[in-house]
Amino acid sequence: MKVWNDHITIWNEGALPLSFTIDTLKRAHESKPRNKLIANAFYLAGLIEAWGRGYEMITSEFAKEGLQSPTFEELRGGMMATIQREKYVEIMGNKTDETKQGSTAPDTAHVGGQKGGQKTDDGGSVTVPVSGTVSGTFSGTATKPILILLNTIKDEALGINELQAKLDIKTKRYIRESMLKPSIEYGYIQRLYIDKPSHPNQKYYLTEKGKQMINNK
Repeated sequence: MKVWNDHITIWNEGALPLSFTIDTLKRAHESKPRNKLIANAFYLAGLIEAWGRGYEMITSEFAKEGLQSPTFEELRGGMMATIQREKYVEIMGNKTDETKQGSTAPDTAHVGGQKGGQKTDDGGSVTVPVSGTVSGTFSGTATKPILILLNTIKDEALGINELQAKLDIKTKRYIRESMLKPSIEYGYIQRLYIDKPSHPNQKYYLTEKGKQMINNK
């Protein structure tokens, strides 16, 4: 597996059966498992819903999330799938640098008084985008999506619809799962209705810790 900022490629050894093409996989087709005993064990364990439906199910799940379907190609005696990182690009922008093979970690770096992973005076460290710097003795963790969220809220109290509009992100799920949830867990953001997370008028505002994070960025 290789991970770029805008897409992921997954390659597996083993060519298609002789009578199959990529188009064959995209329509109803018979199953030709290489190891019928293993395939049957997976089926009985509930890991395979129905033989011959794998590609159909993959495409269906991507469509449910409003994402492009992966593309498939035969390459070097195997099969390669290419998956576009649409949600990542929405937040981080489209960069061309290849990340480490097999890595899915966001572009962050641990820094203290300056870039380079040095600890702060109190022995703590902070995670910020690799292009950022931090000074002082503040200790905390924030990936770039979290920092974008904190800088969007600043001194306001914003609801999910307001955040979606300001951030210009298509899906609220990404905001909730990748931005709000970790920000609340780290103590950077607080809910206006603390005991009612699903309150229809729910809004989010920065805690003192959240304000320190963006002030020390």
